Amino acid sequence: MMKKEKLLLLLVILLVVLNAGALIFLFIQKQGPPPRQQEMFQIINERLHLDKQQLSKFEELRKLHRHEMDELDNYFKQDLNEYIKLLKAHRINIALRNSYESNMADIEKRKARATLEHFQQLKFLLKPDQLEEFYKLLPELPRVMLRGGNPPDPRRD
Repeated sequence: MMKKEKLLLLLVILLVVLNAGALIFLFIQKQGPPPRQQEMFQIINERLHLDKQQLSKFEELRKLHRHEMDELDNYFKQDLNEYIKLLKAHRINIALRNSYESNMADIEKRKARATLEHFQQLKFLLKPDQLEEFYKLLPELPRVMLRGGNPPDPRRD
């Protein structure tokens, strides 16, 4: 009986130490990658070698784009919340469901269009010698946007 109690005590102490170690690791660990827009900005700036004037104009464009995307995200969240609330009813109202689905699809379409226009505005800021590098950068943009700045998963490429 005494051996079981000692073993149990030892296991409890071991679990407390492991949990404390995990918590310490989480607090010491850096807070993850930068937001994807910052990651994308760094990639664009490094690859295109924007001069001060271009950088200033691009920063203005980024702020406007970020504001537009945040606004669209808020509309999407509102519709999504209402969409999920449809589950409270015994039967889902099909007309409301279709309306929310249509609204959310439209918001995603507007976000895609806004992003395309944003990069078109960037393109117009570039000098002819920067355009070649811009075109080389294009295939990378969707991956950076979708992964949120995390390193790519080699299994997906």
